[in-house]
Amino acid sequence: MKKPPRTYMLHSLTDNDKTQSGVFVIRNTCDSRVYVGATKHLLNAFRQVRNDLRDGKHSSDRLQAFAAAHGLGVLRFEALELCPVDQMPAVKQRHLDQLQTSDPAHGFNILNAPVGPGQRLSSEARARISLGKKGRAITPRTLEHQEKLAAAHRGRKRSPEACANMRGERGKRKPRGP
Repeated sequence: MKKPPRTYMLHSLTDNDKTQSGVFVIRNTCDSRVYVGATKHLLNAFRQVRNDLRDGKHSSDRLQAFAAAHGLGVLRFEALELCPVDQMPAVKQRHLDQLQTSDPAHGFNILNAPVGPGQRLSSEARARISLGKKGRAITPRTLEHQEKLAAAHRGRKRSPEACANMRGERGKRKPRGP
């Protein structure tokens, strides 16, 4: 078995490296399961992942459930490899395979095949997405629908402040502070 890749804690990276693109790992310190991701900007990715996990919106249900149960304090964000954006899918795939993150015993990733910029989905994947969207109601954009929306808003009473804003205050900055 190959040695796991050397990781770099986010705080140990230089300021320039924090703004680079690359592949990162979120490591769970309880049982060492990991989530592998790729990003154009490591520091922004760290912030976004942290906020998504805190708000319950992360795309990985496994990672989200773990964070909800154990808290964010047991997760470490580490940079695996800095690489150009066009190489990210291949580099991420290499790390996904090496760390076996799609296996629930080893990781939190749901899929084991990243789709990056310039990559196309397989015909099977496209068919699954199409099937999932069939039968969904789409908001109509007809004149009749627009008239119904307009009628729903007619006769609404606006506050004096809202009227003042629409009358002449539009586009002007309000002074800040006392």
